[in-house]
Amino acid sequence: MQHLTCLHSWRELERHQRCVSLLHMRDLFDADPARFDKFSIHYPRMLLDYSKNRITERTMGLLFALAREVGIEHWLSGTLSGDKSGAMKNREVLYAALHNRSEACSTPQKRQVRSISSAIDKLQTIAETISNGEWRGFTGKRITDVVYIATASTCLGLQLVTEALQHDAGTRPTIHYLSNQSTRFLFNE
Repeated sequence: MQHLTCLHSWRELERHQRCVSLLHMRDLFDADPARFDKFSIHYPRMLLDYSKNRITERTMGLLFALAREVGIEHWLSGTLSGDKSGAMKNREVLYAALHNRSEACSTPQKRQVRSISSAIDKLQTIAETISNGEWRGFTGKRITDVVYIATASTCLGLQLVTEALQHDAGTRPTIHYLSNQSTRFLFNE
């Protein structure tokens, strides 16, 4: 496969970016009063608002063309069906099983769903006992800090969720993230 920056759709996006970089947000909203509705997505208890970026309907079309050109449909369908993927070192992709914890999932995924549900329940119990002070540290004091050690890709999602929910943290422990990416910065200075 060609490098991403060599793809036709990428070059089209670069040309387009030079045009939209000259646009002013005020002009974009004045020209299209429905801009917020076009460039935002509403989920229960969540709003993704990307209307305040220098994008147009043409930008979105070009981004979707790039996604098609890199074969995003193929990767997405494999991810959702649990196929083994070379990108995942020939391991099953279990995102669908993780998000579909009902008994309505396909037969091959039932074992994974039960295993995932059990692990999530255990993690929930651990989190609750640490948060409410039942589980204490070696000295008998309440746990105030937790260090999460994982790969950069695993840390990033959890770190984003932690930061997004920070206002709900209350007296919960502070979470610190240490990944192979952060250790590179620590030891390369």
